Amino acid sequence: MEFRNRTWTSEENREETLAFLRSHAIAYVCVDMPQGRPWSIPPVTAATAGLAEVRFHGRGRWAGDGRYGRSGYPYSAREPAEWAPRIRELARETSSTHVIMKNAYRDHAPRSACRLIELLEAMPDCPVRSPGAAGAAPASSSVRATP
Repeated sequence: MEFRNRTWTSEENREETLAFLRSHAIAYVCVDMPQGRPWSIPPVTAATAGLAEVRFHGRGRWAGDGRYGRSGYPYSAREPAEWAPRIRELARETSSTHVIMKNAYRDHAPRSACRLIELLEAMPDCPVRSPGAAGAAPASSSVRATP
C-alpha cells in the first residue's frame, strides 16, 4: 500500500497505520520523495508483510509538472547510500524486497538502480542479487533490484 496522503504516516497515526497493515499482511510501500510539501510522505521504513517495496520518486525539486517533470530527478551518488542499510534490514525481515526507481526520465533510473545494487552487494550479509546474476538466490529469499 503506497499512501498518497501524509496523515496516514504522520507521527500521531503511523503506529496505528502500520499495525493495521501488519494485521492484514498488507505490504507497506516505503518511499523516497521530495519532503516539505503538503503531499510529502515521510521516508518511513517498515516491513508489514512478507513482501516489502521501496519506491524512489526522487528528491528535492522535481524538473517540472507532468509525467517527465515528476520523474526527472537524478539521484546523487550519496543519496542511494542512505537507503542501502534500510533496504538490507527490510530484506532481513521479509521473504522478498522489491526496489523500484520511479525517476525514469532519461537514464536516471538505470543509473540510480545500478549504484544502489553496487552498494547493496558490497554490504556484509545483504541478500541482494541482480536479476539473472550468476548464483542469484530465488526472489523468495533476496532483494530484487532491477535497473
